[in-house]
Amino acid sequence: MQRLSRYYNVSITCTPEVAQKCTMGKLILFDDIEQVMKTFSLLYDVQCTIEAGSIKIE
Repeated sequence: MQRLSRYYNVSITCTPEVAQKCTMGKLILFDDIEQVMKTFSLLYDVQCTIEAGSIKIE
C-alpha cells in the first residue's frame, strides 16, 4: 500500500484486518488507480472507496 500511495500520490488507509493481509506479486503501475483498486478488491475480497486524493480499504 505504501508503494501504491507514493506512486499514485494518494493517501491509502485500511482497516486492521486488511493491513494484516500479506500480498506478493508484481504491480502493474501503468494502470490508473481505479483499475488497480478494482483488481485488488476482486483478488482479496475487500471494498475500496476512492474519494478525491484518498482511498479507504475495508
